[in-house]
Amino acid sequence: MPFTPINYPKGVSSQPPRSAIKTLPAVPNPVQIVKQEDFLPYRSGDYTLTQTNGAAAQFAFNGGAVQVSTTGSTAADKAALALPSLSFQMVQGNAMWFDTKIAIRPASATDTNIFTGLFGSVDPTAATDGIYFLKPSGGTTVNVVIKKGGTTTTFQNIGDVSKPSGIYNDGNSVAGTLSGTISGGALTAIAVATAGSGYQQAPILVVGPGAGSNGYAYCQIGSTAYGAQSYYQSSLTSTQIQYGSLYAPYVMNGGSGYTNGAASIDVCHLLDFQMFFDGKGTAAFAINGRPVLRLGATVSEQPPILVAAGATTNVATSASNYFGFSTTVSTSLYPVQPPTSSIMFVLPTLPLEWATALQNTTANPRVMFIDEYTVGTELN
Repeated sequence: MPFTPINYPKGVSSQPPRSAIKTLPAVPNPVQIVKQEDFLPYRSGDYTLTQTNGAAAQFAFNGGAVQVSTTGSTAADKAALALPSLSFQMVQGNAMWFDTKIAIRPASATDTNIFTGLFGSVDPTAATDGIYFLKPSGGTTVNVVIKKGGTTTTFQNIGDVSKPSGIYNDGNSVAGTLSGTISGGALTAIAVATAGSGYQQAPILVVGPGAGSNGYAYCQIGSTAYGAQSYYQSSLTSTQIQYGSLYAPYVMNGGSGYTNGAASIDVCHLLDFQMFFDGKGTAAFAINGRPVLRLGATVSEQPPILVAAGATTNVATSASNYFGFSTTVSTSLYPVQPPTSSIMFVLPTLPLEWATALQNTTANPRVMFIDEYTVGTELN
């Protein structure tokens, strides 16, 4: 009897149903491509590091991570890590998926610019084309930014990196804290000081104080649940999502060389920034699986608020978080026109590459972590 294979013409996804990238193929079909990186290990030769007093290095964490840091020598310090391949083009008819999970050390959360997304160059801080998440200096809130040939369209206040949930104005999410003891230069005890709330997964922990090394701790989260908040509107309303609090900390290795006394344990919650472009004129954005913004063509259940290319919109004070575009492109450039109010009218037309960057605005050492990323696209 001849062997008959099982066919999956649409690929196979392993994403949770609530995710903005729930259709991302873990097993792609022949007209899909997926680039995924868990940094097991971080291979510096695969990436371009654009830096001023900056570095990228493997960080010891369950599942792998890369630490991106600056020394703080000047306010112009930066470290931008990029996959040096202009391989992802947002084209009408082709779906695209983007996902990057990062964590920021608490002291680095306000006086830095944090970029993660798809860019037209290896340096997000200087790119003239891209579609990305930006946490600008001067606060902890997050924007979505689209750049096309230097024209910048911005949607402000769609997230907050100070919240373990990552959601702007989320009163249900509070950062937790851990306490501990350094004795004999090593971490010898650990406990939950404040449990916090809104965690989606175990955070990255950094042990201090002092110039010690090899001190590792881990903290499991206990399950809690809360539903969608009132600022999720219409079709962007989220179903109930499980989040948790700091619950079970462990000293995995005490290390050596730390300053005796009370330990300083930085709890760096992981935030998953996601984007899905449907290839039909609409893009959806989510943080930790919860939808925060939709841009593009009109859908039947809700007309979008129209904005022009180059506009800046405060999503937090808007009547909706669903926006379309009044800008158009001539038929000489797009003979087959995208749908009315499509995001295609403002998207960069150049091929793009994945990048994530940390940029100082003060002369202080600053640190962030990249846990993983995934970018996928259709090729038809």
